[in-house]
Amino acid sequence: MATYKGQEINTKPTEAVANAAKRGLRLRKEFKRGGTRVGVTRANQLARRDELSTDTVKRMKAYFDRHAVDMEAPKNKDPDAAGYPGAGLIAWLLWGGNPGRAWANRIVERMKTIDEQQNSTAADNKVWAINPKHLQQASATLSAELIIDDEDDDDMMDDYAMAEENGVAIIPVAGVIGHKVSAVSKLLGAVDTVDVIAAIELAAEDDDIDTIILDIDSPGGTVGGVPELAETVEDVQRAGVKKIYAYTDSMMASAAYWMAAGANGIFAAPSAEVGSIGVYLPVMDTSKALAEKGVTVEIFKSGKYKAAGFPGVALDEEVRKHLQLEVMETYNEFAGFVKKYRADLKRTSICKARR
Repeated sequence: MATYKGQEINTKPTEAVANAAKRGLRLRKEFKRGGTRVGVTRANQLARRDELSTDTVKRMKAYFDRHAVDMEAPKNKDPDAAGYPGAGLIAWLLWGGNPGRAWANRIVERMKTIDEQQNSTAADNKVWAINPKHLQQASATLSAELIIDDEDDDDMMDDYAMAEENGVAIIPVAGVIGHKVSAVSKLLGAVDTVDVIAAIELAAEDDDIDTIILDIDSPGGTVGGVPELAETVEDVQRAGVKKIYAYTDSMMASAAYWMAAGANGIFAAPSAEVGSIGVYLPVMDTSKALAEKGVTVEIFKSGKYKAAGFPGVALDEEVRKHLQLEVMETYNEFAGFVKKYRADLKRTSICKARR
């Protein structure tokens, strides 16, 4: 079972999906066409009926949405047409074919339902794990939006850079770390945890790769998606099949260090800044400023702490304690994960960034 926002979702491919992927692999071997290395990796996962992450299922849906038009070509749907089976059909099958599309759509719809049912307890406030001096620029980067086709956003995710040579995959993590960030935020230098997880999973599945290096230059970012990214790094390390290392010649701070803590090793240039382990939640109380303008914000809610920290609403002591507790819970998770692999670090010193 995969977990999505605290709720379990069954992401084990069905038998029909597995059979479609197996057929795609057979046809690709026979006709020597169709699909990419990513598609072959996905087909092997589906054929084995591996539990997939919810982000991987979302990528499957995005693939089917983009390539449905390819299936209209005669060579991809008519067994009597010249060139059948076409490369498009084989690629389609590698991703699970029609059963895979229906299966991915069902799971994504389930995730959308969960999204609709859950509301943020602190409106637009985010818990950050980032070097404080970079917060203002990071917030602007991750908040940037642009009207852009979903297809373009998916293509940017699929094209996430990963260099490989002589059995070594180098995955860059350069910029402010966010979760499910917009396409324009990526253009401005943000790094999406979804993309990094996908790149690590791809490298881990590639038989030609035996070592993975995370090339990090990041002050950290928001907490969302970072624990899952850290667990992905940890999974590769604990599997013992391949080595995974983190390296920086500039900065590996806060959330960036969290993601790297479970690697086989962390390396840094003498001038690099490494550490800064901590989290915080900035909340601006604008209630007095609005009151002076004759504006009063009222919240109609269910749930004691719903809308805690909502702009324009004064913070009482109970809400402050609640938000501080949330921050400390996240910090304890962060520091606990680091201590698991860096036991020599003292609890009083791990919050400092060091050169």
